[in-house]
Amino acid sequence: MANPGLSNTKVFDKAGVTRDEGRKCLSKQEVKDALKEWREQIELDTNITLKRVMIEESCVAFCDPVNLFTKKGTMLSPEKLPERVRRAISSIEVIETVTKDGVLQTKYKYRFWDKGRSLERISKHLGLYEKDNVQKGVRMYFLRADDESVPKEDIPKIVDAEFTELKGDKPVALLE
Repeated sequence: MANPGLSNTKVFDKAGVTRDEGRKCLSKQEVKDALKEWREQIELDTNITLKRVMIEESCVAFCDPVNLFTKKGTMLSPEKLPERVRRAISSIEVIETVTKDGVLQTKYKYRFWDKGRSLERISKHLGLYEKDNVQKGVRMYFLRADDESVPKEDIPKIVDAEFTELKGDKPVALLE
């Protein structure tokens, strides 16, 4: 994993090698393999995976504010919120007031991460932006589940035909 505040030049300086020596070292297969193994171990140790990142992103993108409330309409305290909702919260403000009866009353003000930005990041990951698709050479087929003009058994044939036609030069995405 790269440290954003640490450039290759700084790393080479710390290691006591010149920039050229460092680049030669980084181009060696055994060094690449060691770095890959190190990154994989960090992923295991920290549990940072694409799946986990996408789950976190989906919590923000698809959070339903209705889940903040009980069936009676009162707002839930943070510890009673579903985990997926808690993951979408960027901050919680706790407001404590004393009622006329002298009873301490606690209210919560929840702020959420930006749902639009989250949806944008997911869309980019899925390659749903036309400009990105052109740059990547992705061809997408949008087949609706209720579209009777394309029989379900023909979908694999359509995709296989497209791969044959393109001879693997360009990726094909089939979205269902």
